[in-house]
Amino acid sequence: QNDLLVSIMNKAVSAVCLSEIEQDSEPGNYFIDRAAYFSRIRGKTAELFALSCRVGAVLGGADEKFSEEFYDVGLNFGLAFQIMDDVLDYRGSSDRMGKPVGNDLKAGIPTLPLILALESGDTTLERFCRSRNKYRLRAAIRKRVLKGGFDKAAAVIGEEYLGKCLDKLQSLEFQDRDLFAAVISSLNIREL
Repeated sequence: QNDLLVSIMNKAVSAVCLSEIEQDSEPGNYFIDRAAYFSRIRGKTAELFALSCRVGAVLGGADEKFSEEFYDVGLNFGLAFQIMDDVLDYRGSSDRMGKPVGNDLKAGIPTLPLILALESGDTTLERFCRSRNKYRLRAAIRKRVLKGGFDKAAAVIGEEYLGKCLDKLQSLEFQDRDLFAAVISSLNIREL
């Protein structure tokens, strides 16, 4: 069991490190595609949620099949959670979040609402994002993303991952499944 846990944790930590390195290698490059975005958030966030679920299952005595399926629950929940966090970075308030909004833009990190907005062909937004002054244009970029409803479009995608998580969870049999589902369901992206 210890060898399995070490192997699981090594894989997850490696994914987290690689994703953070990749994200930090191009600060200010807002022009990444969805595949690159999902690869990043899978590695830096979702793998940690999946790791927690899988290790918990293993330590709880679950067999390999169950622990792998529980890993998928955590992975989908982690993707939904990160998308929610990215939506809140556009739509939230500093008081509600406990951190400043717009942090990702300030750090030069493209997230799903911006990626969707850039996919729409908004030439003004594209010009802002290519500008040497893009960091000073953060408020204007944020405003265009919100005005276009791309925060809402990202939230819909987040809800899809939350739905996958809950569907997978319902297919599993374990003692506290309903309680676990209630906790996960509290991540209601529509209420943001």
